[in-house]
Amino acid sequence: MYTREFGEIFYSKIQLFQYHHIHTLHIFTANYFFNSISVMLNPDFSYVAFDFETTWLDVKKDEPIQIWIVKFDHTCAVIWSYSSLIQPKKNIKELKEIVRFITGFTLEDLEEAPYIEEIITHVSSFFDEKTVVVWHNIHFDVAILQKYMSFVPAYEIDTYIYAKALAHYKASYALDVLHTEVQKLKNMSTSVKYHDALADSYAALDIFSHYIERIHTLRRSYLLVDYVIQNSQGILKDIIKRTEKPFAFEQKKLFFPALKKQHSTNRKVYSKDTLALQPYIWKKMYVWKYTLKEFCRSIDRYAQKYVLSFTHRSKQHLTQQYLTSLWIETNTLHSNVIFNPDRVDNFLQKRAFSDEEVLFVCKYYSHFEQWISILDINSTWDYKIFNALTQQKQNTSSWVTLSTHTQLFQMWDNVHPDATVLFFDHDRRYTNRSKWMKQPFDPLHRIWLLEQMEYKATICKESEQQALLSDYVEQATIFVWVMSTEINQLFVNYTERTLQVDTITDHTRFPKTIQFFKTIQDIHQRSKTILSEGENKKLDSYRKKLSTYLQEPCNIEKKMYNWDKWYYVLHQRNLYLGYEDFTASLPQAKYIFLTNSDKSAMQTWWWNISPSLNLHTQSKPNKIIPELQKMNTAQFVFSTSKQASQELFNKLIALNIQKTYTIVGENITWWIWKNLYLAGKSEKPIICIWGYNFYLEALAQKFDFSDVYLYHLHGRKKEQLVHDILRYAS
Repeated sequence: MYTREFGEIFYSKIQLFQYHHIHTLHIFTANYFFNSISVMLNPDFSYVAFDFETTWLDVKKDEPIQIWIVKFDHTCAVIWSYSSLIQPKKNIKELKEIVRFITGFTLEDLEEAPYIEEIITHVSSFFDEKTVVVWHNIHFDVAILQKYMSFVPAYEIDTYIYAKALAHYKASYALDVLHTEVQKLKNMSTSVKYHDALADSYAALDIFSHYIERIHTLRRSYLLVDYVIQNSQGILKDIIKRTEKPFAFEQKKLFFPALKKQHSTNRKVYSKDTLALQPYIWKKMYVWKYTLKEFCRSIDRYAQKYVLSFTHRSKQHLTQQYLTSLWIETNTLHSNVIFNPDRVDNFLQKRAFSDEEVLFVCKYYSHFEQWISILDINSTWDYKIFNALTQQKQNTSSWVTLSTHTQLFQMWDNVHPDATVLFFDHDRRYTNRSKWMKQPFDPLHRIWLLEQMEYKATICKESEQQALLSDYVEQATIFVWVMSTEINQLFVNYTERTLQVDTITDHTRFPKTIQFFKTIQDIHQRSKTILSEGENKKLDSYRKKLSTYLQEPCNIEKKMYNWDKWYYVLHQRNLYLGYEDFTASLPQAKYIFLTNSDKSAMQTWWWNISPSLNLHTQSKPNKIIPELQKMNTAQFVFSTSKQASQELFNKLIALNIQKTYTIVGENITWWIWKNLYLAGKSEKPIICIWGYNFYLEALAQKFDFSDVYLYHLHGRKKEQLVHDILRYAS
């Protein structure tokens, strides 16, 4: 049998061979074991991992430029693989700079490659009706493949979904981030070039085998995990080898044990001077000279409970990181829940579990095994199951609760009446309340809420509620489809994403929307006598909001999902909320609004605001680029103009600065957490372009930026940014 070391050498030789042979590469590796596992999958299926590199991310418009396919057996041993670069039909010179930056392909490489039609015969030989396709974020690559060949896999296994269930609170669930972690767990080399179809295909296979092993470890350790797998009705039932006979529920005591909590030390950090929170007029307190660290250290947090509310989730995360370093326990408004024993018992007696339910149980026991005390709820099904099995606790033992303004507005009822609520940056952002009230009405959110309630009624065996909610979901789905169809007619020959209408209910183009809205109103009236008070309150809020949006002037915004499909959300016009109205709408509690941008604070401290941070301002690429090239430490470039950011990024790439610097650009290269990962593992100086939230998250991850550039930032936005750097970055 070949060893792991042989596999890594073989893998690197394949990479080397591929780049020196541009045309189709065929490799047979019958005895090569990349990551074989002892627990077998179902041998009745064949298993394939494959990846496309493409000209960009639009399934209809973009084309593949590379493919690699890996076929493996039920032990995850590789038995066959195939690779080729692909020449796109579109002009290669139009290939986006970012694609070349990520993949490393040159135009000369692609000009010598075959077209997709020339290799499709080789590709199709890997697939039949018994093929199980494994990939990370699988739907895009399957959609690309189905553009060129007729193929319906037996099953599609998305390793992204498995990762969300079995890897908890990760900064990023990108393929390369997860694979690097898997390699570290197995003490393997982590020097892999990602965004190459070869590397990505083997990475997907490695991740898949790791999570299959993880599921088997959990089922051997915990009876409940094995029980739900034995009684599953989805993919896992067919592909995972059954190791034990099913057992009757009544013969075993099955339950969710309470999540274990790691106990921190008794260390307490006190400040010599306790900050006296004496508010000025309208309960506003001017605290511009306090940094976040000074403020948190000086609050007398043992005297009363506090809720700290921020404008950005990133600020909340940064605060949580700092409080954790002080050994101060925090929680969120969402984490204050317990499992209901009766609902859990009903859930376990289902005896027919979906894959989503199986993965939720695996997730719970994975948390339990790793001493993680708060569940990482991060998918629609997670919320659905979690809501069905839990109930809200009345109180919390934590003295400090963290939230964003929007979360606070949504969950007023969960605020302890004796708590003091501190609104950070309130003078600038108290209008978040108005923005929350004006947030678009998304009909799909209503359907999601109804489905969540229907699932809960099923678990609780409330047949009358289940029947009503099932009818409600069906009619609401028809209503959304009808309204979207009629709205779509308005966008014919209209190129903008937003359209203004006077009132939908008085519009001659919406007869079916009006008709089905009356049906929705009738079902809602029926629900008042059947559903609980809390559920009726949620649905009534949605009904009133929808009624308002249909009967008053509104804006209709076009939203994309699934690459080429559209649906629509509604925005209210002319909704204002003054400061006095805002404060009057708050529930009974103590509120203090903290300001750090009072106009009396405007002084000339723009430059060299701290010994470790230099602040610069610049608006022209030909001036900022030489400055960036002089630095050998981490730098951050702020910009409110995405176009200006991309222009700067392209000019840096054209100068090949990426050879000596790691360049990450928010919404240019990848997203916040992926960019944090790339910057964190870099051994070269870092240039970060654009993205205020990314800057805050980087601070929370202990990144030091010696130089900050304000690039295409003017007026009030520049002032606000400097104020936040003073408070949060010091």
